[in-house]
Amino acid sequence: RNTVWREYYGGVKGNLGWLEYQGRAGYGKAGDLALYQALYDSIGGKEITRFGTVFDTVEVFGLTGTIKLRPIKELAVMGTLSYNTFDLVNENEAWGLPSLEFNGSAVYTLLDGKASLKGELHVADDIAFRDRENMSVFTGGLFDLSFGGSYRITDNIGIFLDVNNVLDNKRERWLDYPIFGFNLLGGITARF
Repeated sequence: RNTVWREYYGGVKGNLGWLEYQGRAGYGKAGDLALYQALYDSIGGKEITRFGTVFDTVEVFGLTGTIKLRPIKELAVMGTLSYNTFDLVNENEAWGLPSLEFNGSAVYTLLDGKASLKGELHVADDIAFRDRENMSVFTGGLFDLSFGGSYRITDNIGIFLDVNNVLDNKRERWLDYPIFGFNLLGGITARF
């Protein structure tokens, strides 16, 4: 099914040079919104988990605020905070949808733009799902802190290293599907 989404919103937006900001309040109604649920089956004596879809009509009221701050030329800081309330026609919860989310980042550029250091923070509240007994359960909240850096060796070749989920949060974004814990990602970049 296709979701039919109608939204009405208003807000403010501005740029002071060193500070950009945006605030928004909105009301929307989604017909046939897909809400995902874990389904449990047994094949050959082995339990498998897959996703099923529940469709519902949902009214959403949301507030979102974003700031981008550049206190000095080399440093850019950004943050977005979103809060949504969900009023559903048939279901008890907005399965799989967080109400509160925050995403923040800071990037510091050095060596005349050849290198950069970054930090990121992602926070979200609990998410509702139905468990094997068809009871409402809430996954844990998300608190994901990551760091990284990159260095451009030449105009076309660079290296990078990202240290992700430093606090080893094992939150399940989808029930029975935990996110990666602490992990490292590094490599070489090539631009042509």
